[in-house]
Amino acid sequence: MSEQISQLQAELEAQAEELKEAEIRAECSQEEATLRDNMVATLTEELNTLREQLDDKTVMENEDKLKESLIECDREKEDLERRCTILEREKAEQSQTVGQLKMELWQSKAAATGLQAQMKETEQKISDLEQRLKDHGAKCRELASLHNRVEELQSLTHSQQQSVAQSQREAQQNQAELASLEAILALLHLREGAVGSLCVRPCMLPPVDYSGTAQLLKLKPGEGYQHLLRVMQSMEADRSKQSSLVERLQERLSRAQSEISSLQSSMAQRASHYQSLHTELLGKVSQATDTEKELKRKSARAASLEKQLQEKTSAYSQAALSNTELESQLQEKNNTIQHYQSLLTKKQREYQQSLEKMNKSQSQQLAEQQQRVELLQLAVEEAKSQVLQMEQVLSNLQEERDEAQRAANLLQNSVDQLTQEKQVDARSREQLLKSFKEQESQSATKMCELQSSLKMYREELNVYQQQMEELKRNFESKLQKKNEKASSLQEKLRGASQVCQSTNEQNLQLQLSLQQQQTMLADSAARISELEESQSQLQTQVSSLEQQLERARAALQDEVRNRERDVQEKEKELQEMIRQNAQLSDSNTHVASDMAKCQGELLNKELELQRLRRDVNNKTSQISRLEENLHRIKTELDGKTNLAVDLEEALHRSEADKLLSVQRVQLLEEQLQVVRRELADTLQHLQELRDVLQRTQTVADERKNSLEKLTVQLSDTRRELEERTHEVLDMDNALKERQGELQQRANLLAQLEVAIREHKQEMVRKVETLQQSLEAKEKELREVQQDLTDKRLEEAHRACACQQKLERLLKDLEETQNCCEALTRQLDSTKLQSKETEDRFCAVEKDLVLKEACWLETEAELQRTITSLEKELELEREQHNKELDSLQQSRGQLLKVSSTMSSAQDKLSAKLEQSQNQLDQTRTELERTRDQLIHVQTQRDETQTQLLHAKTQLEQSRTLYEQTRAQNSILHSQLEQLLAQLNEARVQASQLQTQLQASHKSMETSNESLLIKESEVTRLQARISSLERAADRQHHALSLPTLFTQADLAPTSPKNPLFVPTSDQPSCPVSPTHTVAFPLPPGHTDPLLSNQTQAWSSIDSSLDLPPSLKATLREVFSKQAWESSSPSSSALQDAVDQQGWQGLSPVDTTATSDGSFNPLTYKVDMADDTIVDLEASPQQGGASELRRESACTLVGEDEEEMDMNSLTGMLRFVNQTLAMQEDPSRWSSSGQAETGHPLPLQVAATPLFGLS
Repeated sequence: MSEQISQLQAELEAQAEELKEAEIRAECSQEEATLRDNMVATLTEELNTLREQLDDKTVMENEDKLKESLIECDREKEDLERRCTILEREKAEQSQTVGQLKMELWQSKAAATGLQAQMKETEQKISDLEQRLKDHGAKCRELASLHNRVEELQSLTHSQQQSVAQSQREAQQNQAELASLEAILALLHLREGAVGSLCVRPCMLPPVDYSGTAQLLKLKPGEGYQHLLRVMQSMEADRSKQSSLVERLQERLSRAQSEISSLQSSMAQRASHYQSLHTELLGKVSQATDTEKELKRKSARAASLEKQLQEKTSAYSQAALSNTELESQLQEKNNTIQHYQSLLTKKQREYQQSLEKMNKSQSQQLAEQQQRVELLQLAVEEAKSQVLQMEQVLSNLQEERDEAQRAANLLQNSVDQLTQEKQVDARSREQLLKSFKEQESQSATKMCELQSSLKMYREELNVYQQQMEELKRNFESKLQKKNEKASSLQEKLRGASQVCQSTNEQNLQLQLSLQQQQTMLADSAARISELEESQSQLQTQVSSLEQQLERARAALQDEVRNRERDVQEKEKELQEMIRQNAQLSDSNTHVASDMAKCQGELLNKELELQRLRRDVNNKTSQISRLEENLHRIKTELDGKTNLAVDLEEALHRSEADKLLSVQRVQLLEEQLQVVRRELADTLQHLQELRDVLQRTQTVADERKNSLEKLTVQLSDTRRELEERTHEVLDMDNALKERQGELQQRANLLAQLEVAIREHKQEMVRKVETLQQSLEAKEKELREVQQDLTDKRLEEAHRACACQQKLERLLKDLEETQNCCEALTRQLDSTKLQSKETEDRFCAVEKDLVLKEACWLETEAELQRTITSLEKELELEREQHNKELDSLQQSRGQLLKVSSTMSSAQDKLSAKLEQSQNQLDQTRTELERTRDQLIHVQTQRDETQTQLLHAKTQLEQSRTLYEQTRAQNSILHSQLEQLLAQLNEARVQASQLQTQLQASHKSMETSNESLLIKESEVTRLQARISSLERAADRQHHALSLPTLFTQADLAPTSPKNPLFVPTSDQPSCPVSPTHTVAFPLPPGHTDPLLSNQTQAWSSIDSSLDLPPSLKATLREVFSKQAWESSSPSSSALQDAVDQQGWQGLSPVDTTATSDGSFNPLTYKVDMADDTIVDLEASPQQGGASELRRESACTLVGEDEEEMDMNSLTGMLRFVNQTLAMQEDPSRWSSSGQAETGHPLPLQVAATPLFGLS
């Protein structure tokens, strides 16, 4: 025995050396892990610094943008000032034209030397009219002057009619005198004819000029007729001249009409030119959309590359998890609780200090950013005030221009009136001269020839009257046409005014929508502040709970140490065995300390996540402020568009003035038609019409030139406005993309918050389970004390069993060596895999670098082709790089969190109930993620509805665009923004789906790793149980003879069961915590009893299961019957088969050399206990040995790999045991052994040596 014990000690020392070597390896791996942690910490710090730098860059870029916008406002101010100077120049030119007109008036005055008195009167009238215009207004003065002039014209017409009546009377008198003279001449002619010969051709006499009354008496017969012919010829020449003048006037009218038609055609050409410009703008917009589509394609390629990265990183994380699991297994054997507690306290202090520093730095950054935002707001307000001043200056200049135009129109009217008056005076004088000449001619030619001339004159007067009536009709038709044109133009003006009103209403609606958005942003900021306060409260609660947990752990650990010391004092005789147990318990406590460490790390990671959330919230607030500034700039641009509309209105006013001038010309023409009724004034009227046409042509040419200048200015302003609108739309697109990214990050943060809360609940549950396990340990310690008192008595009986157990221990040691070798091989293989994955990761990174280089080359080509979009592409690149950095950081953090979570779950997953809870929690997490997906889908539906609403708005705006061309570009930009938001929402949905798939994969891998860890923990528990049973066998070896003697004296009747006492009979081998009632059949009761009791004791000591599950397992062992492996097996083999677990052979439990989980390993020891008891009994010698040998041969023949070696078999076994525990009706109540001897056993079990 002593030699065997020494051999065992040597073997144990060898195992201890191997364990030390494994510990050294674990320390090396731990050092490597610490180095990696340090590397990760440095990388995180570098990433944080890069983030801060990027934030600073973004702030500076925004400031630069605002400065650029202010510079642009200054430029616009300068442009407006230039326009004002141009308008002033135009005003000066107009004043020059007015001066020229005045000079022409002076020239006309100098030319009219005979009419100086009338000119003085007209000058006085002009001065009076100017004073009246300055005092009372242009309209009233014009009306009064027109009335006065009409009265003067009426008086002139009356005077002319009177003169005509007088001339008619004189003509009648002359006719009477001529009649008398003709009678006298006839008498004289008859007298002469009687004296001399008659004239054959009296009409062919030579022409004689009669200048005076003295020559009338000297006329010869026929001379009056020739004189009348000459007068008729002169009248015909005058008539032809007047017809030629009429034809020329008609030609000029046709030319004026053709010029008007050419102006209309030029206006149509300009409209077509504007339409062509609009089409070109649409083409440019389509090109911009194509470029955006190309950018989206490239972003999709980047997303696919990111997915590949995620997959490769997930594979790498799995390999890293396997490595960390193996390293944690080796580390769990030698690290102590105190070391990790000190590390935890140090880390907590460091993290608290870093938290305080980060909070201070964040507060300082917030204060600086607020100051910057205030400065920017002040600058924007100053720019607004400057723009308002410029608008006021422009309005003043426009008013001055309108006044100058009115004054010029008044001066033109006055000049026209003066010219008309001059013409009327000239006509009156000419008429007087003609009347004098006619009187002279009539006094000179008072002869019979005047009658014929008067008749001819009358006929000519009738003809002239008819011609004048025809001209009146033509002029009236032209006037009607011009009036119709004026009415159509007025209707157009009304339509334009309505369009302007509708645009003003739309601008008001847009301002209201902007105010609503600003209120929504303020509400969101308030909500964010409330969420931050709730987060701070939760952090305080979590810190308090962590302190409470640490205190409870410290107290529990002190109690455990005190109790372990008591146990060591009482068990000095069994120091070697107890040391092994203590080492294993230390490994288990090390697992708990690792769990505490992981919890601390998780809490620190949670704090880091909260910091990141705060940073994100700060950035969102900055972005909202920048959006407000942009909205203000938009309002300023709207004001400038209103200024452009006002300029267009001024153009319409100028057109209306032109129409008024045309109407005034028509009135003058009507007045001319009234004057043309007189025969004497036809030539003068035609000359006046020529002058009026020339003047109107000059005015029209001047106005054409002014209109062309204004159109050029309008085209320039429209181009500038279009460029500004494009820039504003680009800024809006960038802001909306940034908002989408922030929404994605907010969703991710919400998911992380949910996960953190669930983790906190899990930790609270685990603390409760730990408290329960501590209570159970206290009970177990009490039971161990009682067991030790019993084991001291049983040690003498177990000496003989030690020899047989030594051989088995040797086999176990060989198996453990094989297991260690397999573990070392696995470690080597995992290291190689990790190296391979690292190489792959480096290759992938290189590929990514190459792809990024290719992408940069393509972007450079795009920049060469599209120079106008260079700045936008650079901004998008920077944003893309920032997003990649943020995604990589978030991936690293998520990988760290997942690794810490998986390690924590691996270390705390010792029990099946906890694994079930974790599975339930993962299911709930999946449900929550599904709910989040549903929420995302609802958001997408909302965005679709918003898109539909936006489409309706676009249709309305298109209808308005047909009326106003300026709003078309803005509406197209809104459409493109909404499409970009839709694409971003789709991309977000795809990203969320990929994240869900990755989370599913990570959950599956974590579940598999949990099961592997559980298998390894159960294997360790089986080893502990085997060592404990080895100690128990030594006690049983001494108590076997007393057991057999008591069994012989026991009654044999099966109806009266025998109850074995727990504490009064020290010779009983049954554990004092079990109460056994059984009938003893003859011949086979003692060995079966010993076998079953040892099996049940091994069940209690091997697995740390809940009491209810242990009771169900015992009922299975006692009630179910198992089939034997061969027909030659005896009753002992049947008993051994009854001890098998759910149809498995006992030999399958020894197959543990492959390192996989087999929950039936402790059954080997049960079979060994039966063999030891059979050897110790003197009544059953050879037969039992033969049966044992046959059983061993059967075990060797039937050794196969069972289904329990796989993960699916393990899960099936666990589900079956849980189902049988929940539904006890499924257990069979009629289980009996094949030998025909029922063995009803009643066992009240308590857990022994459970692991935490």
